[in-house]
Amino acid sequence: MKKFKNLENYTEATQYIQNIFDIPVSQMEIAEEQEEAVIATIIWLFDNAKNSAVRAAIHHHALGSDVYIDTQEEKEVLQDIHYNGMFCDYFSQSRYYAQLKRYDGTNKTLRYLTEVATYIVDDSGEEHFIQKNILNKTRLTCGLL
Repeated sequence: MKKFKNLENYTEATQYIQNIFDIPVSQMEIAEEQEEAVIATIIWLFDNAKNSAVRAAIHHHALGSDVYIDTQEEKEVLQDIHYNGMFCDYFSQSRYYAQLKRYDGTNKTLRYLTEVATYIVDDSGEEHFIQKNILNKTRLTCGLL
């Protein structure tokens, strides 16, 4: 079987996705301990989709009807603080969250932290950028891919 990121058409993507999800998420009763792994898998699929035909297969066969991934960002900006043993002239942190939602507005799952990006200017003026992908670790251990 081809790697997912090399699939170019709807039919191949559908076959790949159906090996991961027997039925779309919209038709599943997902146990709370599995929710984060399911979200991580769907984000991985979207991140590795080569074109719009593959993304359509993800929408139809992974998400299903009336469900979408809602992503949100919360940003925190502070000046003159201490961060991990260093004094910062400027500190900016963005936290990205994902959640499966129904189009009628009701939640399908809990909200999960997916990524944290931190930008720091320390007291010597040196810039630091730290990016941490939280769900990437989950995907590797969930056994879905």
